[in-house]
Amino acid sequence: MHPILLELGPLKIHSYGFMLAVAFLVGIFLAAREARRLGEDEETVHNLAFWILLSSIFGSRLFHVIVFWDEIPSIWSALKIWEGGLVYYGGFIGAVMASVIYTRVKGVSFWQMADIIAPSVALGLMFGRIGCTLVGCCYGKPCPADFPLALTFPPETIGVAGVPLYPTQPAEAIGSLLIFLFLWFFLRHRRSFRGQVMTAFILLYSLLRTALEFWRDDPRGFLTLFTFNSAPGQTPESTGGLFGWLLWSHTFAEVREGVYAVQVSESQAVSLALSALAIAFWIFKKRYDRHHGVEVAPAGIKKESKGKGKG
Repeated sequence: MHPILLELGPLKIHSYGFMLAVAFLVGIFLAAREARRLGEDEETVHNLAFWILLSSIFGSRLFHVIVFWDEIPSIWSALKIWEGGLVYYGGFIGAVMASVIYTRVKGVSFWQMADIIAPSVALGLMFGRIGCTLVGCCYGKPCPADFPLALTFPPETIGVAGVPLYPTQPAEAIGSLLIFLFLWFFLRHRRSFRGQVMTAFILLYSLLRTALEFWRDDPRGFLTLFTFNSAPGQTPESTGGLFGWLLWSHTFAEVREGVYAVQVSESQAVSLALSALAIAFWIFKKRYDRHHGVEVAPAGIKKESKGKGKG
């Protein structure tokens, strides 16, 4: 783990902040390239990316500070984003709000801009989770010492030190990279309605995050969906199987003797809600654009692709 990549006297380059900067630069390059392909104004994308950067950092940090207010020692500590402590969904909400306002003011299509930027968001998540790995946040549950992919962080981590943990950060980085590859090399060339690329990103990332939450162990609350009765005193070790695994992942928890609660984390609840909304929006928006004749891309791109097919 390397929370500080470079230190020259008073100058410190923090790994988390560095990875955020890399994510922004690579993301804006790709978004500008996609804007050119679709015949959109690159300057609009550059300006929008700037506001997305500010709003996403503010939103993600604000969400973290609100949730973990009791653990924030001072206002200055609340501003130290380079040490981690950014909640993705808070940043996503902030970015969406800023994008809606900006596109309305500029009179451009929000969903067209969303599709242009969506692959960059997925790739940015990959860089962000690499930053999480370097500082130790968003860590996994303890795992067997002989687990070949276990991560053990040193004392200077902001998470748990000296304990083998499941590698949730690298796993999410790889998952985000796979989502980016799908969006960039496949879906963006086959859009059937505006907003499809962004909707696919939301759906795929929500499913990825829902799954990874079972192995994550950083402090987060749980929401109870419902309760059921079963034999009292069951533990992962004594029960085994699927029931034991759900106890281990804290999805099942005995709230009183013989009564178990089915729980999800806040991130799982948000992810499941977003997945359902993404599926519903996909169906609605595809029909809406087809019915109203909304052009997915400028006509010049379609003619160009047809010409290449004939040649």
